[in-house]
Amino acid sequence: MARTHEPVAVLGIGAMGHGMAASALRAGIPTIVWNRRMEATRELAELGADVAETAADAARRAAIVVTMVTDADAVISIAGDQGMLAALAPGAVWAQMSTIGVAGPTASWQWPVPSVRT
Repeated sequence: MARTHEPVAVLGIGAMGHGMAASALRAGIPTIVWNRRMEATRELAELGADVAETAADAARRAAIVVTMVTDADAVISIAGDQGMLAALAPGAVWAQMSTIGVAGPTASWQWPVPSVRT
């Protein structure tokens, strides 16, 4: 039986996000990438990644969304202001991997949980 993989989205294509996305691609996992500077996604696109135009678009299409960005403000912006949380599909997993200290998670606890869409 062939293994199938759910798509993963990696938001934030710096050194760590690039490495995570490249590893997923090497493992045969369908990978969607997004970065505020699109040129950072070019090499991953050449390796087979699908480049999303927005963070919300990437989240909408993935079963697992990884955020690996610079600071808490960027996490809050992507998750809330840019619509990533609202775009998550029912059952999707958000893995927030950025090093953001205590302030970021504390702020995230204030966010409303997206309602389940049917």
